[in-house]
Amino acid sequence: MKPTAYYGDLLIELYSRGLIKAAVHVTGGGFTKLRRVIGDLGVELEVPEPPCIFKVIKDSGNIEWSEMYRVFNMGVGLVVLTSEEYAKEVVRVIETLGLNHWVLGRVINGGGIDILIPGGPRVRL
Repeated sequence: MKPTAYYGDLLIELYSRGLIKAAVHVTGGGFTKLRRVIGDLGVELEVPEPPCIFKVIKDSGNIEWSEMYRVFNMGVGLVVLTSEEYAKEVVRVIETLGLNHWVLGRVINGGGIDILIPGGPRVRL
């Protein structure tokens, strides 16, 4: 068992410096929570390989990838949305706090959440 990552200090730093537009805690409800902050826009994401427990759940329950990303966080605890000009600074702050990170993708025109799964299909939520 590993303790849950604490994002409070990160969010205070990023918001106080005006580096991010929004943050989404990807817990129950999975990546669908992104809809709350993107509105009519969409996102294209290239997600990291999920921790092995999620493959066990998927295979044991015969669950589609789209449902897995709709329900679980798949190893991504927090998504922050920033402008391209601040991306490097946001990454620097995250690294300074010793948190894992990935640049997942980009916001696009047109609704929906498109996820490119490593070694798997592209799914739309």
